[in-house]
Amino acid sequence: MKKTLLALSANLLFPALAHAACKDRLGVWAARLHPQRTLDAALAVCKDWPVDSALTLVALPLPHKDNDRDGGVFDLEVLVAERASGAIIAHVFQENAITSDAVRFSRLSLDTARYQSPAAAHSACA
Repeated sequence: MKKTLLALSANLLFPALAHAACKDRLGVWAARLHPQRTLDAALAVCKDWPVDSALTLVALPLPHKDNDRDGGVFDLEVLVAERASGAIIAHVFQENAITSDAVRFSRLSLDTARYQSPAAAHSACA
């Protein structure tokens, strides 16, 4: 009984601990890839990749220096990292990826749904 409860507890807590480890690494990744930039850690997001649970997807918003409290422009670094070690596997940087003016940018999320192109969906139905 105790072993079952321990195993169940470990399975329930592991995703939370993995997410916490990812959040702890945000500053390290940002400093490695963009040492002269400031990371908006409150808006950064981590998500385990459903296709491969050993990998984590990360989005790092980097605000421009002239941003104010109500808006501005953010560059965005998106990376894939090993969940256990934090090693960066791949990354891509997009300048001016997010612009916030009339509506304040307050949340970022990663959509990991598997999408098909219309051509691929059509050929699958044939």
